[in-house]
Amino acid sequence: MKLYRMKSLNGESLRHVLDALVNYLPHRRQMNDPAEGRVGIIQENSEFYIEVSMLGKLESKLDDTRFASFTTSVHNILLWAHYADGFSGIAIEYDFDVNQHHIREVTYSDETNLTTIEEANNVIDGKIPVWDTMLLTTKSAAWKYENEWRIFGDKAHIHIKPSSIIFGYGDSVKNRKSEPHPLQKLCKRLIIPRMYLGGDHNRLYAVPFPDDVSLFKGS
Repeated sequence: MKLYRMKSLNGESLRHVLDALVNYLPHRRQMNDPAEGRVGIIQENSEFYIEVSMLGKLESKLDDTRFASFTTSVHNILLWAHYADGFSGIAIEYDFDVNQHHIREVTYSDETNLTTIEEANNVIDGKIPVWDTMLLTTKSAAWKYENEWRIFGDKAHIHIKPSSIIFGYGDSVKNRKSEPHPLQKLCKRLIIPRMYLGGDHNRLYAVPFPDDVSLFKGS
C-alpha cells in the first residue's frame, strides 16, 4: 500500500525529515489536533464524559500508543501547502505491506467520538489494541481533506526504506540546476529514487529525476 508524508526542508524541519525517513511514531499529544483521542462513553443510552478513574487509565493507554500519519495521494494541493512549506518541501513515499503493519484509515465526523465501558475496559486491560478501536482513528470533519491513514506501533520507529522522495517546486527546480540539497545526496547514497513535482493548481504530478529513471520499476 503506497502512503505519503509531506515535510518541510527548512531549518530544524530537516531533523523531522530524517525522523520521517526512519518513520518516527509520535504520541497523540505531539499531534497538531488538540482534540486527538478525546472520547465520550455510552451508558444506559446516555452520553457523558468518562469518570475520572477510568479516564485516567484510558488516557494513559492512549498516551502510550504511537502512530504516524500518512496520506494516500501525492497530488493533494492542500497538504503540499500546509505540511511541505508551501510546495517547497518534500513528499516521502512508502510502500507498506498491510500484512506486516497496523494500518488504519481515519474516519471523519463532527459527532463526539464515543466508546463503551466494555470497550474502554478491554483497551485498558490490553484485551483490545487501541488501533482496533475508533479511539485514535476518528477526527473532526474539518480534517477530511487530509485523507489520512495511520500506522500504529509500540516502538518509536518503524524501519522501512522510502520507495521514493518527491521534491516540491522550490527545492527541486532550484537544486537540480545548482548545488543539490543534502537530502538529494542522501537519496543517491541510499539509492532512493527521486522525483520532482510538476503541474499547477489544477493538477499535480510527479516526474522522475533524469538520473533516477532507471531506479523505477518497469522503466
